[in-house]
Amino acid sequence: MGIILIAIFIGVNITKSSYALFSDRIVSTNTIEVEVENNIPNPPVLDTHMVPVYYNEESGTWNKADETNQNSEYKWYDYNNKIWANSITYDNTIVDDLASSDNNGKINGALYQKDGMSFDGENDYVDAGYSNYDFNNQLTVIARFKSDAYTTTGGVLVDNYTYSDSKASGFEFFVGATNGRIVLQFFSAEDNSKVYLATNQTTELNTWYTAVATYDGETMKIYLNGELQNEKALTPEEINSISTSGPIYLGANPYMGGMHLFPGTISNAILINDCLTEEEIQKYYSDKITYHEHENTLFNYDLRGYEGKENGSTIPMNMIKTIQVWVPRYKYKVWNYNSDGIKTSKPQEIKIKFERGTASTGNMTCADNIQGEEGDGTSEICRLKSTNKECTDDTCNNKYYTHPAFTFGEEELEGFWVGKFELTGEIDNITTKPNLSSLISYRIGDFSNNIMAMNDESNIYGFSSSADTHMIKNMEWGAISYLANSKYGLCTSGTCHEMGKNNNSNYITGCGSSAGSSSSSSCNSYNTELGMLASTTGNIYGVYDMHGGAWDYVMGNMVSSDGTTMLSGLSTTSNSGYTGVVYASGTYVSYTGDYNYPHEKYYDKYSFGTSYNDNSAFKRLKLGDGTREAVDVSLSGVIQSSYPWFVRGASYNINNENGIFTTGRVAGNAVISGNLRSTRIIIDVTN
Repeated sequence: MGIILIAIFIGVNITKSSYALFSDRIVSTNTIEVEVENNIPNPPVLDTHMVPVYYNEESGTWNKADETNQNSEYKWYDYNNKIWANSITYDNTIVDDLASSDNNGKINGALYQKDGMSFDGENDYVDAGYSNYDFNNQLTVIARFKSDAYTTTGGVLVDNYTYSDSKASGFEFFVGATNGRIVLQFFSAEDNSKVYLATNQTTELNTWYTAVATYDGETMKIYLNGELQNEKALTPEEINSISTSGPIYLGANPYMGGMHLFPGTISNAILINDCLTEEEIQKYYSDKITYHEHENTLFNYDLRGYEGKENGSTIPMNMIKTIQVWVPRYKYKVWNYNSDGIKTSKPQEIKIKFERGTASTGNMTCADNIQGEEGDGTSEICRLKSTNKECTDDTCNNKYYTHPAFTFGEEELEGFWVGKFELTGEIDNITTKPNLSSLISYRIGDFSNNIMAMNDESNIYGFSSSADTHMIKNMEWGAISYLANSKYGLCTSGTCHEMGKNNNSNYITGCGSSAGSSSSSSCNSYNTELGMLASTTGNIYGVYDMHGGAWDYVMGNMVSSDGTTMLSGLSTTSNSGYTGVVYASGTYVSYTGDYNYPHEKYYDKYSFGTSYNDNSAFKRLKLGDGTREAVDVSLSGVIQSSYPWFVRGASYNINNENGIFTTGRVAGNAVISGNLRSTRIIIDVTN
């Protein structure tokens, strides 16, 4: 009856298990022992625009860490002290304004690089806004740049030029067509002709320069690397207004959507509605830029990608798109190979050894044995390497097994990145950030396809072709939960603590409370003492929302009864959105969905079966996924033919002592009421 009631209330078939795994309460001092080979995990593998970060407790911000992990001031990770490596991706569509004006620029085509923003000279620019801004004849414009080529019309650095009512107005600050002299240009009030001031010094290609131009209503001045190059007396009456109705652009002038485009890189651009003195320019803007706050600054753009900025640099939360945590490759000691579905050995501290590179040094291997209803019900066959004989309790318990989550199709991984939080944002603009509403109410197919699209060409995250983004698999969930249930997570000196949970009833990410807490509309944020109880490490460096919050869909799915296709869901109206087989009108029928199943490496397959909480259900489970070894299926149901998809972690209002190992079975559909479902991102980066 209890199972039926829960199924009606939340749409997920699960009941409470009889043992605790970890808690803020001490569970047990019994240990399965933990050790590590050389105590050294694989270093995290970063994609091009992924930035290593550490949490600055004083400022409450994520700051750039030392990628080499050598500088203790900017320490990135230390798994022996439960500091898991974190990284971020940042928004490749905006430029953060470092001045108090907080005027972010909008990027059109230009690309972040380590040393600055790259402009292709064809259609790239940054729109800084400020249409109709009145400069009142007070101007300082600053740019640090290097040119890839000289153009026949000149390449704009900063510009607000417009042409309206037969009048050319505004200012243009650009690299000239002749030998790359730097030019500040206005327009004559008499005939619209160009009134300009150029440097005496020419510039060379692929060489960095800092150029500054000023106007105070009386004199134009231009500087190169801090040296005054030229000046010209000029009254406002001689020129059309330097204020215009148009926006201010970097890399192009804004007239007719962008002209006189700049081919090269700009590392810094600053615009001030005042005229700086020669002394200020020589002190702060002579070569490299050392910005000095000015109350009339319109914008101060550091256009370097965060991966190229100094250690300790703050990455503001508004610039962060995703935060993720590194799970290094490891092998673990199998502790409960097959107990006929009865878990007599409650897992406490799982014995883990990190593996170096992509070596598989375990004593055993497992291979899929996916079958339909005519098979014996197992989903895999495991063998000892030394004898090639099939495993039994006697032969494979206490043997090491390289966790299968580190095998991705034909590729062996040094580790993988997992989203630190459940998905946030929008389905076509996914983020993983704290203190936001979880992205919920989508089908498994919707989640999976949109996550996989995050590394499409010209994506907003900066992912390269070396990064694979996909929805978390059941096996990857298991790998994270095992690491959490070791000395590197919530166990210390053989004593383990039950993981807290996200008990927030509004599905806000990163909230935390002690295990067993009642649901609440308030949120203990991820960076508070209570919030960190719901992390896999008990501190801010772990993974959140893996117990409580929303149920998390994972890519773990059952084959059809004939063993040849996949079960998309319960019915033609309640399914994952994938083309496959559904159960309709008492029989299994083919169903054409909105998506084709992705490559098999993107989901874990399980053999067909109709039961969900007996020994035959147990036989369908796999080592490493956090179900076969850690969950008593007589008390916690798993997938079966009507509900062929796994969900993990439970919801905010369920107090299940399985914690992070909690499992349920669902149809894979979009749930819009009751206990809602989200998921999380996995990022695999090829080294």
